[in-house]
Amino acid sequence: MSSEIRYEEARKILNNTFSCLNASKIVSANEAFGCVAAEDITSPLNLPATANAAVDGYCVSAAFLQANPDYEFEIVGTAKAGHPYNKPLGDGEVLWIFTGAIMPEGADCVMMQEYCDVSGAMVTFPNVMNSGKNCRPAGENLALGEVIILKGERLLAPHIAQLAAAGISQVKVMSPLRVGIISTGDELCDGLEGAYPKEGQIYDSNRPLLFQLIAQEGHIVVDGGIVKDDRDSLAKAYASLAKECDMVISSGGASQGQEDHAKNALSNIGAVELFWRVAMKPGRPVGAAHIGNVPIFFLPGNPVAVYVCTKLFVLPTLAKLHHSVFTTLHTMSLATGFAIEKKPNERAEFIRVKLALTNEGDTVMLPHGRKGAGVLSSLTGADGLAELPYELGSAPEGTKLPFIKL
Repeated sequence: MSSEIRYEEARKILNNTFSCLNASKIVSANEAFGCVAAEDITSPLNLPATANAAVDGYCVSAAFLQANPDYEFEIVGTAKAGHPYNKPLGDGEVLWIFTGAIMPEGADCVMMQEYCDVSGAMVTFPNVMNSGKNCRPAGENLALGEVIILKGERLLAPHIAQLAAAGISQVKVMSPLRVGIISTGDELCDGLEGAYPKEGQIYDSNRPLLFQLIAQEGHIVVDGGIVKDDRDSLAKAYASLAKECDMVISSGGASQGQEDHAKNALSNIGAVELFWRVAMKPGRPVGAAHIGNVPIFFLPGNPVAVYVCTKLFVLPTLAKLHHSVFTTLHTMSLATGFAIEKKPNERAEFIRVKLALTNEGDTVMLPHGRKGAGVLSSLTGADGLAELPYELGSAPEGTKLPFIKL
């Protein structure tokens, strides 16, 4: 399976190969931010529990007011939020009511107080109203039994607030996964650990990049360090991480050069190859394999290619393992602010772009940063990626292309 395939086919293979691990745990709602719901969550109550006033004013029976539009009503009491009026209203009676207060029995609408003519304990209304005017019905925010969070949703601040509003103090979420990460290459040294490069060496940026991309999804990163460029060392590292992790990712050593040993290490550990070259730029020398349900990704050494391949392949597969959904690419169609030079039917290309407004107010994509899969600085400040599809050839400025938000 070493022939080059299109990136859409690679994504399809990954989606069809792996299944959800279904590991979950119970956490407090306060600890659930960033977690993924392991089941549908339903409201145990109506919120509000009863109808309440949406404005400050006077509540009355709409039917009585419609039958007696010029009636002078008696103000029999006051209701405030948290301090209800616990008596029913009779005909000809109204209640001075404040926003959020429970509507008393016998009233079904509220006239805003600034429109009313009040004289002592009496009030008249300028016009009639329909039932429900300026009232919030019971269950307007949450209805008893309503699904308020869907299985697979990532819990963000509004979700936590919704849980609190429903009185839900604990929630079942998917357990974080363990992801092993290594960099390969004798030319690498670990600058974040204080190492200083020897002659011919460079600092490793791929592990820190991958660490953050995985950690921001809420998962646990197992750092496998920098591994030497030889088959036995790589095989040992892959096998060790595959035993303790749910996914393994390596960068570098995935092409077909003499010193690229990642592919050969597969046979040492009994891994099954899924694909080993994808018709895309950057990221052509990307590969994937698996041991059981544990994916092993072999990413290129160039950091921009690492980033693009992680977005296209690694994170969607991680989502499939975590909560069963192989994530789609969130794209929109935008026009280019540049002409395209490309050979058709050769490979898809992903260009780092910034968004800009034309004089006419239209949003267009402009190339961002210096070209090259090793130019890490081209990712900082980029708004996203413009996809030049596989079939696309050279095209003029203004061509509509998929935009993938970073």
